[in-house]
Amino acid sequence: MIINAIRTEIKNFLITYPQPTLTDIDDLVEHNHLLNLNIKEDELRLLILYEMLYGKFNESGDSDRYLDEIIELITPVRNIDVIYGR
Repeated sequence: MIINAIRTEIKNFLITYPQPTLTDIDDLVEHNHLLNLNIKEDELRLLILYEMLYGKFNESGDSDRYLDEIIELITPVRNIDVIYGR
């Protein structure tokens, strides 16, 4: 449920700031930190990026498939077996 609230907050932010600067994003991260939401900063930044990319591709009519590929490329790999090709 909290993730839905965060995503709604991000969507509202992107409506207000369609092309946010780094300072705008930092302010949103700080705002969410002050609300004591239980989300890590890097995860929040990834959600912001995801929503920005989703809006960009969704507006242009491109498939979500391309968005998923981009998200997969930019998301850090956390499984050591994947990193070393095991």
